Amino acid sequence: MNELVLKSRIRELIGGRKVIAALFYTFNFDPRFFENYVMPLLVPDQTFINNIITNNILWRKLYKDNLVPPVTVYFDQDVKNTDCGPFLDYNFVAVNMPMIGKNKGNYHSKNSFILVESENSADELIIITGSNNITQSGWCENVECISEHVLINGKEFPYSFRKYIKAFIENNYSEFGKEWTEAED
Repeated sequence: MNELVLKSRIRELIGGRKVIAALFYTFNFDPRFFENYVMPLLVPDQTFINNIITNNILWRKLYKDNLVPPVTVYFDQDVKNTDCGPFLDYNFVAVNMPMIGKNKGNYHSKNSFILVESENSADELIIITGSNNITQSGWCENVECISEHVLINGKEFPYSFRKYIKAFIENNYSEFGKEWTEAED
């Protein structure tokens, strides 16, 4: 097992390449953290600083120039941090789990799918599955366990695994989605 910082590892896996789309599934979701810590990973050739106003101007320019990939986040509606946001233009789906008897279920999925462009036109799908929520604690403070897979289109992308990923995305949409998003597509 390797000890690493998830943000650094994802940056390394993206490797400065263009991100085509990203899908995130999480229990707890903090929009401010996501927009300032995770979203910048999806536009690797941009430099963000610790200044909200400067970053907002940069985000506006990136959206205007169509440089921000489509992003969708699914999360349990009962645990979203509502202090701030979301402010950026991405899709988010608040999942309202049904009651089971006297108990309400939790949407507890924790998966990240990041599709990146490759030099040889064989796009790669980065899959991160773990115990981390999209929160400061889940990405920066806790010791979390993750599994990573990088699947290369037409090379290392087993059909059965591809079928499972597609079913996972379609099942989440059919159960909880409001409208099929570009990131899901």
